[in-house]
Amino acid sequence: MNPQNPFKNAKSYKQSKSIGILSTGSKSDTNFYINVDENASPGKYNLNFISEYSVNNEEIKEDINIPVIIDEKPVFKILADEVKISAGEKRSMKIKVTNIGEKCGAVKLFVLEKSDQPFDFEDKTDYIGDLDRNDEGEAILKFSVDADAKAKSYSIPVEIRCVKGDKVIVDSEKIIVEVIEGESSNPLLNYGLIAIILLLVAGSLYFFKLRNKK
Repeated sequence: MNPQNPFKNAKSYKQSKSIGILSTGSKSDTNFYINVDENASPGKYNLNFISEYSVNNEEIKEDINIPVIIDEKPVFKILADEVKISAGEKRSMKIKVTNIGEKCGAVKLFVLEKSDQPFDFEDKTDYIGDLDRNDEGEAILKFSVDADAKAKSYSIPVEIRCVKGDKVIVDSEKIIVEVIEGESSNPLLNYGLIAIILLLVAGSLYFFKLRNKK
């Protein structure tokens, strides 16, 4: 196989196959695997093969072009709410998903949770539904942030998956969540502040009563 743009060799597979001896009227099947450039335009292309064989001790070499049709695929764009959240908080995020490509059914958004990120998602997927060209859908993700999360921006990988015929189409995107510095959530410190306020109020009342007795 001699693939040219938009086709590329699949590195994990051999692109040269030996079929063996074929007598008149016989046939043999073999498989080849290729990669298609993700930016390839839909349309009809020729996939080139070089065939080498011998007949009566004569070596023959032929170019063979096999037509391959590349279908248009769905292309998704996402727009997520800007989320700024403090460590230890819970929040929900709305994500708008727009299909600017071919129609696709049963669209879902999946969160790819990472062990080194301080987030816990209640549900790692949300069903959006069928999206035709230029249709929009919405996914909602609910999550919490670890109490000891470091304040910074985190890039969270997500996937949009849909079904087209007998194929599952997967598109990868990222959403950004910013963890910000928040007020301390230490309950002992909060109780201490309340106690100080109560003491100040009690002291003021006692001083006021003494002053009235005089």
